[in-house]
Amino acid sequence: MVTNIFVTNIFRDRKDAGQYLARRLTKYRNRDDVVVLALPRDGVPVAYEVAKALNAPLDIFVVSNALDVTGKTVIIVDDGMATGSTMQAAVTAVRKKKPRKIVIAVPVGEREVCNSFKQEADTDIICAMMPQPFNAVDTFTGTSPQPQTSRCSSS
Repeated sequence: MVTNIFVTNIFRDRKDAGQYLARRLTKYRNRDDVVVLALPRDGVPVAYEVAKALNAPLDIFVVSNALDVTGKTVIIVDDGMATGSTMQAAVTAVRKKKPRKIVIAVPVGEREVCNSFKQEADTDIICAMMPQPFNAVDTFTGTSPQPQTSRCSSS
């Protein structure tokens, strides 16, 4: 009998999540038309690892004062997406700055939320893992107290 199985700690921490995500973004490595924008606060350690691996400039995305992204491919990174509201606000703000392309990159996300961004015409999305059930972002990045995990074993 299997009961109460929770997927937890997919990643050791946000650094590990960023390194994993960077491996999914290698086609953007060493390009002078790519910038990485981190959503504050929890997206910063993830985005740092992505920018480092891609050899791309990194900035923290503050809606009123971000780096010039006109004509660039902009990779917006956060530590995950549960509702997508923060990412949607960031995409809307970046789009006003006329980038060539927007790439949303998160190590974990709720499946329906990740899929909803695929409808955006100028946007690609890398949602590295979409665990089910999706509890909360912190549950998967190893940064919050973990609930007891029931494990099933075969006899």
